[in-house]
Amino acid sequence: MSSWLITNFEGVAGLHGWQWMFLLAGLPCVVLAFVVWGTLADTLDRAKWLSAGEKELLRRDLAVDRDEGTHSLREVLRDLRVTPWRSGTSAWSAACTR
Repeated sequence: MSSWLITNFEGVAGLHGWQWMFLLAGLPCVVLAFVVWGTLADTLDRAKWLSAGEKELLRRDLAVDRDEGTHSLREVLRDLRVTPWRSGTSAWSAACTR
């Protein structure tokens, strides 16, 4: 599909075929972004797809999250649940950049 697009759209509207490929490949994402932006609810009260029980459960969960306070970067980096992930991604990054 890409080769057909690059070949047949060469010079259309003054653009190269590869430029058309990038434009047409990105177009669905841009359209979807505007659809989601227009339809996604920004509060629990506006979320029509949630039942009253689900909204209440989420309100309680959010209240618990707010009551747990904040964490510093130092606390997160010292947390043993985070350290293996951090060292693994660091090793992967180092291997990929060499």
